[in-house]
Parts: sequence; C-alpha cells; structure tokens
Amino acid sequence: MFILFFLLFTAESQILSEQEISDLLGPFPVLGTADSQADFDELLRLQKTRTKAECEAAAKNETPTLLNLFSANDGPLTETEAKRISIELMKVYLEAGINIKTAKKHFERPRPYVIENKLKPCIKLEDSYAYPSGHATLGYMLAQILVEKYPERRETILRRAEQVAHNRVLGGVHHPSDIIAAKKLAEALANLYLAK
Repeated sequence: MFILFFLLFTAESQILSEQEISDLLGPFPVLGTADSQADFDELLRLQKTRTKAECEAAAKNETPTLLNLFSANDGPLTETEAKRISIELMKVYLEAGINIKTAKKHFERPRPYVIENKLKPCIKLEDSYAYPSGHATLGYMLAQILVEKYPERRETILRRAEQVAHNRVLGGVHHPSDIIAAKKLAEALANLYLAK
C-alpha cells in the first residue's frame, strides 16, 4: 500500500476530477436516439458475422496489461521490452485505472448485453459500467506512449490498440460509443504523461 501511495503522490498527478472527465467525454448516447440505435445495430451486426476464431482472439485481451496487450499474441513488443516498460509506466497505468473508474462511476452506463437481451457476448462478461471502455482506454493510452519510444513500430503499435478496442465491441461487452470515449480519455492521459 505504501508503494502505491508513494507512486501516486510523489510526482505530478495525472488524476482528473470527475468534472474534468465529464467535460472531456460528454454524455453517452441516450437510449432511443439514433446514435444509441447505431450502437446496437453495429453490435448485432458483429454478433451475426463474428467467427469463433475472432472471439477467441478477443478473449486473449481479457487482462489489460501492457504485457498482454502489446507483447503477447504476436504483439509489437518483445516480452523483455514490455516488462521493462511496464515498470516505467506503473504510475501512469495506476492513475489511468483511477480515471477510468471515476468515469464509469460518473456515467453509470449499463453494458449493452444488460440492455439488449438479443446480445450474447462471446467473451467474459464484466461487472463494471461500460462508459468508457477501460481496456480500450489503456490500449490507446499505452499505444500513444509506446509510439514515442518506438517510432519505427508506430503502425503496428497503433494497429494493435485499434484491435484491442474493436475486440471489446466484437465480443459484445461494449457499445461502439464507449470506444470513442475511451479514445478521448486515452489521448488526454497520454498527453499529460508525454508533456512531462
């Protein structure tokens, strides 16, 4: 516990206030609107067209660590690189988790499968709120930081982040608009980190 306290409070914090998060992300699409319907249409389309192999690949991103998202499963980093960078980025990773939790608690958007019983996720169900996607936030944020460290791998790193985010929708556990919000939060957090 002392180490966590030390990491979070011995340097400039990247923890946003609830109001800052609300202003940054804006509200999610209200049920019954065209944007909300577009979310569900896309989820149902993906459910109809996804393959078993795609679901299995999406399930491999269950644990949103740098090692799992960017090294495992033919990721753009070696295991050694991912482990080393994970230590360097521990503070930003922990702070991102706090920001994600604050956002989810603030917006309290139900998961899509809670609202629409036609949706049958093919990956592990989550017990947290949906908006924004935590996996996608971490993936996008880490990708933006990684491309600064490994500019020669920019395309593969960014492609991996997009795949992680897409897998959350393909798996049926996130609305597409949760991913849009995740990208906004990730960009803000990565910019705070990179501005140091």
